[in-house]
Order: sequence, then C-alpha cells, then structure tokens
Amino acid sequence: MSRTFVQMKLSVVDSEQASGLVPKISEYANSQNRVNAADFFANHPFHVRVEEFSRRILAPSPEGAFRQSKWFYERARGQYADARGGLTPARRKKFDLENPRRQVFTKTDLAKFLGVWEERPHEVSLGAQKNFAAFAGRIGQAWKKAPNDFNEAWYREAVAKAIVFRATERIVDAQPWYQGGYRANIVAHAIAKTAHDVAKLNRLLESRQRARHRMAAPVSERPPFCRRTSGRRTQGRREQRVLNSVETQIAVVGAGPAFWTDALAWGRERGLLTPTETGILGGLANTAGRAPTERQAAGAVEALNKLQSEGYAGELSFGS
Repeated sequence: MSRTFVQMKLSVVDSEQASGLVPKISEYANSQNRVNAADFFANHPFHVRVEEFSRRILAPSPEGAFRQSKWFYERARGQYADARGGLTPARRKKFDLENPRRQVFTKTDLAKFLGVWEERPHEVSLGAQKNFAAFAGRIGQAWKKAPNDFNEAWYREAVAKAIVFRATERIVDAQPWYQGGYRANIVAHAIAKTAHDVAKLNRLLESRQRARHRMAAPVSERPPFCRRTSGRRTQGRREQRVLNSVETQIAVVGAGPAFWTDALAWGRERGLLTPTETGILGGLANTAGRAPTERQAAGAVEALNKLQSEGYAGELSFGS
C-alpha cells in the first residue's frame, strides 16, 4: 500500500467567495449533464432561504400540546445530526422537542412533497434523484423569474403538503388491501389525483361565479377560499421584498469599507463605473458604520454584479 497513489483535485477557495465559486466549479466539471444540478447545489439561494425559514418559523401546537415545534430542513446532508451532536444532554433534549426527528426533511423530500401537488406523480415515481433533477430545473427557472414567490406563505404551504404526504403514507400502510410494495407510487398518484380534483373544482366554481355575475357589477371570479389563498401569497411576496431589502443593506454594510475600496479601485481602473455608481461605492468606501439607504444598497449590489460579470472576484456574504 505504501506504493499506492490516488489522484485528487484540490481547490483552495477563500471563504468569502465559496458560496459563489463552489457551485460554478461543480457546474463546469459536470457540464455534460442534461440537467444542471449545480444550479441547485446546497448553497443555492433557494435552499438557503428554505433553511432560514425552517430554523425560525414555528408550526402550530398540536391539539392538547403546549410546545410549538419546527420542521428542520436539511440543506446539506447530516445537518440535523451535526446540530444536535455538540449539545449537552439538557440542550439536546430541548433541541429534540423543538426539532423532532419526524419533522426533518431533505431536498429530495421537498421535491416529492411539491411534485405531487403539481400533478407530477410520474416524475415522483422515478425515484428521489431523477425527481429531484426535474424539480431543480423547474424551481431554478421559477427562482430566476420571481424569487419573492418563495416567501413565508409559500413555506407554510410546503410544510402543509409535507404533512399531507406523510399522513397519506401512514393511511396506505394501514389499509387491509395494502400488501407491501409500491407505496411511493400509490401515495404519489393518490395525492396528485386529489390536487387534480381540487383544481377542477376551483375552475368549476370560477365558471359559475362568472356566469352568475356576468350582467352585474364586476366582482372576483375566484371563490372565497381561493381569494384568501391569493391574498396570503400576495402578502407573502410583499413581506419577502422587505426582508430582501434588509438583508441587502446588512450585507452591504457587513462587507466593510475595505471591500468597497477595492471594488471601487478595480472598477475605476477599467472604466466600468458610471458617475452614480462611483459615488455610491465611494460613499461606502469612506464611511464606516453608517447604513446606506435601500436605494444605495441596491445600487451597490447592481454595480458589484456588473464588476463581477467583467471578472471581479469579490463576493458579498448574505447570511441566512
């Protein structure tokens, strides 16, 4: 064995650049893949946001219980075990009560929970990895178009779908006709059929609403329960925009004057910055501790994105 050698590739990456650079390394090292899995690597902003929601949003207390709990999202494999591994026995007990193991879910779990409600049981039935690849492509495109759609209201709906999925698994297990095998396929098609029927009912109710009020004053075409759901989603998008703005300001201030001094010098040297961008970055470079306005923070991020597209290596750190 002393004469055995194993080749390896080692990339040493600065921690400030890791979140942006590591997925790109994976992407270009696996460019032959039809579905670009790197776009949905563990540190993709979608996963980071779901993880952040899962660490702070409490589920309602079950009837008869007095303690609220969380649904723990494993953005990366082993996070749950790592989170409880370094705790004292007392703290571990508290952690387990707040984050019960039965409420841990992974990226592939999430792909199943959402896929069946999108009426895609055929994809869910292909297995965890193939279904996740299809899910990654859909969510990746949706994130590019409207990242604010993935807000707290969306997360609560996702957890509700997880509850339905796991409850359906238990129901199938308890049926006298179930002799074992193909449970995943049965569950996926059962929930997809329910989703199809609900969508069909909504369309029918909307059609009746339109017929009833065709000659009357304009009113919603949606039934009351659909209006409530739509209202929650609209409010969720609004709240997420506020959260995004705050996170941007925190990241811009947290980068520090030295970061913006370097970015400003790099952009000036290559003539890439407009006078407005120069003023914004100059203000951040020369002022320590003073928070920029929402518009200034957004302008700084836009300027930085432009520099990065030209080869600048600096990265902002957006904490979860």
